[in-house]
Amino acid sequence: MISAFPTTKAYFIAGLSLSFLISAGMIHDGRSLPAAFLGFLFGVSISWLISSLIALTNHRKLLNILYREMKPKDFIAVYYPVAKNDKLRKNIHFSMMCFLSNAYSAAGEYDIAMEVLNSIQVLDSRKQQQSKAILTGNRCDIYCAMENIVLAKKEYSDLKTMVNAGETSQKSILDLLKVKINLLEENVSEEDCEIVRSTLKGNLTPLFQLQLRYLLAQLYEQQGEYEFAQTYYEETANGNEQLAIVRKAKIHLNKGV
Repeated sequence: MISAFPTTKAYFIAGLSLSFLISAGMIHDGRSLPAAFLGFLFGVSISWLISSLIALTNHRKLLNILYREMKPKDFIAVYYPVAKNDKLRKNIHFSMMCFLSNAYSAAGEYDIAMEVLNSIQVLDSRKQQQSKAILTGNRCDIYCAMENIVLAKKEYSDLKTMVNAGETSQKSILDLLKVKINLLEENVSEEDCEIVRSTLKGNLTPLFQLQLRYLLAQLYEQQGEYEFAQTYYEETANGNEQLAIVRKAKIHLNKGV
């Protein structure tokens, strides 16, 4: 994570330099080589820890633009150069590119979101199946947003196979994707509404909460519960204009639920 931000990388290099100077000073003052070496290692560890904490804080601030302030376009503008850093560790690069894809999808730029997602390399070793499951679930979600039911059902089937085989723990995500597919098939039930309502009770980011409220609005509308649908469309419409669901909710309200 340190290499993701020029400032934190500079802090770490400065820490290394300072540790080296202190160790050299210890040798100059007659301290033993082992003591000087241990001092250097201690300095490196402290520099790495501080730089990592600063990098994590910077990263959290960027994620807040998307998940709390709900401004995907602003997020993409500042996050794109960070996520595209080829020097990042594979697992960090994987996560960052997923966040970037989520932002494009939230903004309604589904084709770009899918391009980003398809460019991500599956992680190696024990994280391989889990990373496959994450990519499969994200593809399914994007296809649902694009209303491409054929491809959405294919990705859902692949993810369901992984869940049933115990290769991933994304059961809750699978349930929500099934709700979205039922919506596309115009085959929703009260059980689908209950799944979404139950998920809303969790500790969720403002973005995910709003996305679920929009989903509930769609479910209620399809079931003919127009008063409930209008309430949730109105809640969604109060979100940031950069979100596709906000623009869609306003279209629903203008047409009359």
